[in-house]
Amino acid sequence: MESSDYHANDNSFSYICFNPIASIKVKNETITQQFPDGNVLVKAIDNKTNVTNTIHEFTQQFKVHTDQHFKFINNGIFGYMAYDAVRYFEDIEISKKKDHLISQIYFIQCIKISSP
Repeated sequence: MESSDYHANDNSFSYICFNPIASIKVKNETITQQFPDGNVLVKAIDNKTNVTNTIHEFTQQFKVHTDQHFKFINNGIFGYMAYDAVRYFEDIEISKKKDHLISQIYFIQCIKISSP
C-alpha cells in the first residue's frame, strides 16, 4: 500500500504489512472480521447495517503503540477502500456489482516487530 497524500512528496510512504494479527473486510455484501485468537465474525450487510460504525468499533479494540524514533506511522491499522465503498459513507446510490474480485474495504492490524 502506498500513501495517497499527494500534498507533499516528503510524506509519501509505501507500507508492507506482514503477519497481520486481525482484519476487517467488506466484500459481496458481507463484513468479515478476523481476530488474533482465531475467531471469525461474519455478518451480512442489510439496510440497517452501519458499516462505518462497524469498522470504527473494530479499530477501537486494539491499543496501538508507535515508536517515536520514526517520522512515519509504524504500527496500526492499514488498508484501503475501493471506489464502490462510497455508498457506505455517503447517501448515494451506485449500481452494485454482482461479485467483486477484491474487497470493497479491507483493513488489517499490523504490529511492529522490532525497531532499528
